[in-house]
Amino acid sequence: MACAFKAAQKQLNKGCNKLAGCQTKVDAKQQTQDAKLETNDAVKALGGLFR
Repeated sequence: MACAFKAAQKQLNKGCNKLAGCQTKVDAKQQTQDAKLETNDAVKALGGLFR
């Protein structure tokens, strides 16, 4: 019984690790997109100063 439980727990942990890895990639991608938008806004603001 304990063996079956440990095996199930191991599989569950593998699944959770994969999900966590995917979520990390999604978060990183979102942060990159946010940073690009902020940079764009800063460039536009600077452009407005020199008109």
